[in-house]
Amino acid sequence: MAGQISAEAVLAGATEVCVAIDSEWVIIEADVDWLEACTEDAFSYLAPFPPGGGTDTTREILAVTFSLGVVTATTRGIRVIKGNSAGPVTEIPKNGRVFAFRMAFE
Repeated sequence: MAGQISAEAVLAGATEVCVAIDSEWVIIEADVDWLEACTEDAFSYLAPFPPGGGTDTTREILAVTFSLGVVTATTRGIRVIKGNSAGPVTEIPKNGRVFAFRMAFE
C-alpha cells in the first residue's frame, strides 16, 4: 500500500517523498498534496485520480479498509480518518501532505 500511495504522490508532481515505519505506523510524506486534484473523497472509496490518467484511482481506501488507524495532514490541519489517535502525526506540514496508517505487524 505504501508503495502505491507514494507513487500517487510522484504522479501528482512530488519531488520529495518519504516512507517511514514508526512502531506500527507507516508514514508517507510528500512535498505536494497528491490528493488535491481529487474531486471525490479518497478515504471513502476508490476515487478518480486525474494525475494517474483517465482510469486511475486512489489507493488510500485500502489503508482505511485494512488498517487499524488512518490519519492525514495538510496545511489545513490534521484529520483522523479511522481510529481515535493521530499516532505519529503531531504537526501540520508547511506544505504537501502526510498520510499515515497503523498496521498490526506480526
